[in-house]
Amino acid sequence: MKLSKIGLFYLVFYGMLAALVAICMWVFLQTLDPRIPKWQQESSIIGTNPGLGFRPMPKNNEESTLIWLEGTNNKANYLNWYDNIMEFLDKYYTPGKIEKGNAYLKTCSYTELASPTEVCEVDVKDWGDCSRDQFFNYYRSSPCIFLKLNKIYGWTPDYYDDPNDLPADMPKNLKEHIRNITRPEERKNIWVSCEGENPADVEYLGPIKFYPSVQGFPGYYFPFRNSEGYLSPLVAVRFMRPVSGIVINIECRAWAKNIRYNRADRMGSIISLLNCCLVEASNKQERANELFESTMRKIGMQVQLILICLFLYAPWINCGKNSSFKLEFRPLPQEDGGTLIRYKAGNASSYWKQELDKFLKPYTQNSQLENAVACGRDLPRKNQFCHFDIKTVAPPCTAEYEYGFGNSSGGPCVFLKPSQISGWVPQYYNSTTVPQDMPENLRTDIIEREQHPMPDVVWVECHGETPPDRENVGPMVYFPLPGFRGVYFPFTGIEGYLSPLVAVHFKKPTRNDTDYLFFQDTTRIITGLFISLHYENVSEKEPISADERATKQALHAR
Repeated sequence: MKLSKIGLFYLVFYGMLAALVAICMWVFLQTLDPRIPKWQQESSIIGTNPGLGFRPMPKNNEESTLIWLEGTNNKANYLNWYDNIMEFLDKYYTPGKIEKGNAYLKTCSYTELASPTEVCEVDVKDWGDCSRDQFFNYYRSSPCIFLKLNKIYGWTPDYYDDPNDLPADMPKNLKEHIRNITRPEERKNIWVSCEGENPADVEYLGPIKFYPSVQGFPGYYFPFRNSEGYLSPLVAVRFMRPVSGIVINIECRAWAKNIRYNRADRMGSIISLLNCCLVEASNKQERANELFESTMRKIGMQVQLILICLFLYAPWINCGKNSSFKLEFRPLPQEDGGTLIRYKAGNASSYWKQELDKFLKPYTQNSQLENAVACGRDLPRKNQFCHFDIKTVAPPCTAEYEYGFGNSSGGPCVFLKPSQISGWVPQYYNSTTVPQDMPENLRTDIIEREQHPMPDVVWVECHGETPPDRENVGPMVYFPLPGFRGVYFPFTGIEGYLSPLVAVHFKKPTRNDTDYLFFQDTTRIITGLFISLHYENVSEKEPISADERATKQALHAR
């Protein structure tokens, strides 16, 4: 009985104590605004002096600012920095991932400012060569970094907008840049400069390019009001030709009258930014490359790798690992599971023509079926399907021209077809929903189709996977158009149905005086197809030994 009374007492006591704490916490939270901080600027811990940050930052050492590049020969190294930057820039390339609330994204300018219900959009196209398509130029040992100002609520910059009132310690090239801007409103920027921290670093660093070209943070992004959907403006800085094998200390600074600077105290917008060790290759790697090139010369072979990505554009196509929609391609090699297409340019093997003839034969016959109809803008009726007219594929992707495999000056044709997923209906892009990374020519096509109503399309785009691949792959032509018309969807399992096709002709891939062409692909279960083209120059008159053949096979595997 005594224990029960004690237990009841403590139960009531702690219950009342918890209720009192909860009431106090509730009263305290009522004094806070979830968006507007209670203590601002001078009254806050942050103060009024925004700091300058940069990306990428090394992941293995939080205190380090060292970007270590191992040159163009170490793909894993520069891809590591690429992934590091993309992790930071993902929300800029995909702004839909940000909770916008009632905010409206606006394309701002110096004369068109955002209203209280709007936020200024950060256009990734302003970053020029520092784009993900260029792998931020890390593969060229000409890396880009991204600068951002820390966000301080309500802070408004006091600009250096008078060319005759610039600080004495401002770099000379920045002063000239400001004086060359003729319109006063376009001088309302927080300027940015980067240079070597010491005289030797200045010499080793080489030329620098800034994106956007204003060389700073445009003033229309300020002040920061913690609006939903707001993204901090960025300045991309590209170091064009830094000396390799040297540790370079780089200092970047933001310039505004109310940004205080003290190098000794690391105060304000200064970062002893980057200990940038740009190393082309270690001695071990250089020796391996010499051995590789020597072996290549010995067997008379020169290899050039071109990777092409083929992507589908439709909002319901998920490019993730679990996506069930995928592309297939023809022709396929003879080996089961093989992906290598090899032919002698100008003397096409009959095998590739026979394979495509066999693959395309049903397309020449199914138009005779009763339930096959030629579709224009109208969808087929029940128990009917749209017949894909193979005649819409133009030369050289036709049998008469050996599908491009017999062309000594051009490249081959590859036929793409979507997988058949029962009941799947694409949701099409329009001019307001197209992704930022969609190529300009496709965006133009979509806009033109809205002005002149035409059938919807699941778009297809091909490009090299890396910047060198983009340079080497050359121009491409799509037949009958770069995508699959919506009238062919959904697949309902009707007998005789054949998937629509897109023929891709590689018009003029880089050659290097070669005799043989290899066409290889790696298909993943995503909405894309990865293809690599190899060219090799092999001496046919001189026999190859068993050891050389083994070396050659190892090189292909590489």
